[in-house]
Amino acid sequence: MSWVYFNRNTKKIALFSGSTVGFVMADLQSYGSWTAHNDVASKSSGNWPTGVYKYSHYNAHAEEGLRPGCYRGAYGCDGIHVFAVPGRSGMGIHAGRTTGAPDILGGKTLGCIRIPPNAMETINKIHRTDPLKYIYVID
Repeated sequence: MSWVYFNRNTKKIALFSGSTVGFVMADLQSYGSWTAHNDVASKSSGNWPTGVYKYSHYNAHAEEGLRPGCYRGAYGCDGIHVFAVPGRSGMGIHAGRTTGAPDILGGKTLGCIRIPPNAMETINKIHRTDPLKYIYVID
């Protein structure tokens, strides 16, 4: 099982595979760590709440794969991974609003965690063989 860990204070997201017991890490494989943010627009319902959330689904977007133009779109070129956050809909991790530089973050979101394009590409690649199960969000 793969899962992501986001620390809002350090602005880092990491992708792991391996067993967890109450999210105490054991026997983990790290697939990578990237700068990320949860900077939200004033019209949003606020930041992603802290806690552990189950994976819900992946949403591709119409502009997916239409590089380089899709990098500037709200979700980037590689869709969004959505998690089940009580009281919130469509909460996920995605890229977007960038020039396409592999490690550059874009602007504010409506509550989602924004990651750089290279992070989204890696997460999508791993998800195909080791599906995402959870996201763990801390302050």
